[in-house]
Amino acid sequence: MPRDFTKPYTDAELEEVKKKFRELPTYDKGTDSVKSSDFVLLAKAIGFGKTDEEIKLAQDFWAKHSGGIIKWDNFMDMAKAAHDMGEASQVMARIVDKDGDGFISSDEFDELFKCMKIHDERLRELSFSDFVTEADINQDGKVSIDECADWIRLNTKN
Repeated sequence: MPRDFTKPYTDAELEEVKKKFRELPTYDKGTDSVKSSDFVLLAKAIGFGKTDEEIKLAQDFWAKHSGGIIKWDNFMDMAKAAHDMGEASQVMARIVDKDGDGFISSDEFDELFKCMKIHDERLRELSFSDFVTEADINQDGKVSIDECADWIRLNTKN
């Protein structure tokens, strides 16, 4: 049964997710991680409730941006943030921020938004330049991870 991701995980639910994570075929106790190839199994085990295509996109995101490894800590951060699109975007943006500068580049924007739309279809399509125009609160010509999160929260409100 699909989980209601509009509500945060309880501590007991997080413990159950951790148990399922650690039962996956590629689980490595030394690194507390699994290979991204296990994401499909993990998604089904935790009731991700998305189409096979959406699950594959999420799996590809993890494969591309985490070297094919999903560390428990990163996955737990994402699970904890799943109920809040702004918070989830911060977690994902930190994962895609290849240069670690804390700002969203055009390439990072494309990757981030592709995956964020899996979590919330209300996120509208827009160009990177339009995104910068709308999200750049301090008008420095760049969008920080925090500005991105605020923009996503604003644009996914009910």
